[in-house]
Order: sequence, then structure tokens, then C-alpha cells
Amino acid sequence: MVMSRGGNTKEITSVSISVSNPIERVLILPYRNNNIFATIAETLWVMSGRNDIEFLSFYLPRAFEFSDDGKVWRAGYGPRMRNWHDQVDQLAQVYELLRADPYTRRAVLSLFDPISDFLPSKDIPCNNWLNFIVRDNNLNLNIAIRSNDLFWGFSGINTFEWSFLQEALAFWLGTQIGKTSFFVGSLHYYERHFASAEKIISAREFKSVYDYGFSSPKFSTCFQDFDNELTKLFQIEELMRKGKISSNIKEFEAISDPLLEVFGQMLWVYSLYIRGESMSIITRHIENIPESDLKLAGIEFFLRKYKNLDWISLSQDEKDFLSQFVGLED
Repeated sequence: MVMSRGGNTKEITSVSISVSNPIERVLILPYRNNNIFATIAETLWVMSGRNDIEFLSFYLPRAFEFSDDGKVWRAGYGPRMRNWHDQVDQLAQVYELLRADPYTRRAVLSLFDPISDFLPSKDIPCNNWLNFIVRDNNLNLNIAIRSNDLFWGFSGINTFEWSFLQEALAFWLGTQIGKTSFFVGSLHYYERHFASAEKIISAREFKSVYDYGFSSPKFSTCFQDFDNELTKLFQIEELMRKGKISSNIKEFEAISDPLLEVFGQMLWVYSLYIRGESMSIITRHIENIPESDLKLAGIEFFLRKYKNLDWISLSQDEKDFLSQFVGLED
């Protein structure tokens, strides 16, 4: 047991974790209680280079707790990755390096900033360094992390957001998606999650969404169009979030990328829930999302609240997977 600013923790130091199939990124486990909608929102927010609390707090209400000024996450990965000190788009530089020399060892994203990160702050970056390396036509990703909360960091957002980045970069380079390796100084979880951890361990015989053959839509946007696709998505999302459009989930058909379109559709469903729309309206919209791991994670989120599957039409495979969650104690 280790004491930290968040209270008692259970910790392992100097941890190395290798993920062989990182695009199996959607974590749906009994008692885990992930919010897939918040995970998607934060991933898009980082990839677009944003760090504003106005957007993020709609999906992650606790975002204010980690801000020094209530306006931004000072150490948000987005600006550091896409606009380092208003000078360098590190993602673009990594892409150009790998495109020019697929065997380069210089394709590095730096997220820790020694100019500002030794100062007192609520927000110091936990993920510090990303290195992409292509071997045997596989794009592998190495990530160095000084401190990782197993619940809110590693399995909450980091494996998801970086696997999306890895998938996108592999598509741009025309390679396969290789493994992801995490090197963590302190991997830990807090006392608030001790009971949940025990319950999750007790459900170890559970079958994952990937055991049933589900997957995500494929990312398929070229590098030159990536920021435009994100801009379109955020324009629709802002109108939706502020209640300025109220038609239906088909608004996101303006997004040509299959994965980004489903991301947008998922955010739409969550906005309906936050606005207090009826379950029948939410159901109609979530049923229009293509069958995928993402859709099932969304249904599982609502299943925790409505306790049965009677409210939604499902394929047999979807029903078989989700039936594992029916009747679970809180």
C-alpha cells in the first residue's frame, strides 16, 4: 500500500505491458463501468489538438477537478502533440519522417515539457513519450508513462486513444498495425476502486466482445483530409451539444470516415441521454448505429441503468454477449 495525493493506492513499479492487437480497444467488462462515450470524446479532443474544458466537461464532468484555471487542461496532450509551443505539429512530423524512411528510429512524440512541467500544477502529463517504429511492415508503438491509474488512465482512456492514433498512422503509411508496448514507472489504482477490482477479478471467465467476433469500423481517411474530417465532426457536435440541431443521428453521415462517423453517432446518443430524452428516443438512435464493439459498449452503459435488454432490438450475437451483464449486482 502506498499513500499518494489521491489516497491509498496499490502499486506496481517498473511495469512493461505488451498489447498484441491494440485495435481491440473497447473494454466491456462486468463491474468495470467504463463510459465509452467519454472515452470517444476525449480521444477526438486530443487528436484535434484541443485542451478546452468546455467541450470535455460535457462528457467528463470531473474534468474541472484537474484544471488549474477551469478553462483548459494545462498539460492536455492535444496541443502538445499537434502544436508544440505554437511551432510544431509533432504528428505531421512523425508521419513525414516515417513516410520518407520507414526504418527510422526518430519517429517520436514528446508530451512532457521540462519548461512547464516541473512547476506546481494539478495537471502534469502522465504519458510522456511515444515512439513509432516500423518493422516487417508492422507499425509498432512504444509508450513511456511516468504514472498510470489503472482505472482512469491505462484502461480508461490511454489504450483507446493511442490505439486510434496507431491505427490512423498505419493507414496513412500503408502498413499493418503492430503491437503496442507500455513502459510504466508506477501502475496503480486507488482505494476508491479496490472493491471494483476484486469484482472484476472474480469475473475472469467472462467472454469479451472480441470473442464474439465484433470489431470497430475501419479508419480510412488520408492524412491530408484528417483535420478536415475532425473539423466537420466537431462542428456537428457543437450544434448538437448546444441543442441547436435536433433532427437525428444521420447528421453524421456528412463524415466520410466510417470510424469517425460512428464516433459521432455515439456522441449524439450520449447527448440525448444527458438532455434527458426518453429511453425510446435513445433506443431508436442507438439501433441505427452499425453493429460493432462501440455500439455494444454503448448498450452496456445503458444496461447498467435499465437492468434488462427488453428495451432494444438485438441480433442473436449481440444478445448472447450482452446477456452476460444482465442481473449483475451493482
